[in-house]
Amino acid sequence: MFKLFSRTKIIELNVFPENIVNHDSAKIIWYRLMVKNTKNFQINLPAFQEDQDGNHTQAIFSGSLNDVGNIAANLCLQLEVDHPIMPKWYVKLYQDHARELINGTVLIIVATIVAQSI
Repeated sequence: MFKLFSRTKIIELNVFPENIVNHDSAKIIWYRLMVKNTKNFQINLPAFQEDQDGNHTQAIFSGSLNDVGNIAANLCLQLEVDHPIMPKWYVKLYQDHARELINGTVLIIVATIVAQSI
């Protein structure tokens, strides 16, 4: 799944906000997309790291997704409808003209064999 929606593919679409796709990990991008496209995400209370003097140095934010399977499936369907993955040219050629190509290739091979035997 992550290969299909890798960072390069999502950036090429140019429809997602930069704060979602601006990460090197495809898994993080996928989670960010799930969070953005659902109402099942709940933000938890932040936690803070403190230095030796008791000052807050960093904040740690977390949240939870309920029903992850349904969210992921719905996101896959939404992405497929909004941005279908186009087959490569040779896949489309095979799907549209496979029988004719195979018949033509067999005919050429048979004609070559017959021509050499004469």
